[in-house]
Amino acid sequence: MNKQTQNNEDETNIENDLRFKMDDSLAVAYIMKEDKLNELKYSAIIFIVFAIVLTFIAFFISIGFFGDYNIIFKIALYIITLGLYYLAINSFLESKRLKPEAIEEKILTNKIIDFLETMIDDDFLSQNVEEGRSIELSYYYIYEIIEKMIIEEFGELNCSYIEKIYEDYYNKFF
Repeated sequence: MNKQTQNNEDETNIENDLRFKMDDSLAVAYIMKEDKLNELKYSAIIFIVFAIVLTFIAFFISIGFFGDYNIIFKIALYIITLGLYYLAINSFLESKRLKPEAIEEKILTNKIIDFLETMIDDDFLSQNVEEGRSIELSYYYIYEIIEKMIIEEFGELNCSYIEKIYEDYYNKFF
């Protein structure tokens, strides 16, 4: 088998793997726990602000300041206010539960980035990029190699997590 035939077969295999990876990655995009934590905190703040505002509105409606409203409207307003307080408290508690996990994930992410910085250099790239291979295929070919290296070094991790770290690293340094 000549070199051109081998390259074509390699590209076909990589393209097939790429299709599988693309289908797999479309199913689940990884969201960093720190981002989830911030989202929960901001959601809780928004819920608590609206709940406080509704509490004042409910109070003024109860004393007749805005006129006379029927009892069904008042009960609905109280239920909505209590629901917002519940959502705020629940979001705060969930963010408190998620905080240690987010810290652990950040430490692991920094370790993986340090590992990538020591492993990926010009020699590594020149050894794994072939002439004639498209940039996209080279990207995914190198990603496959790096994913295996990360799993060997850090154990089994979520593939979407590894892909997210690799994309962030790639966008930052290349």
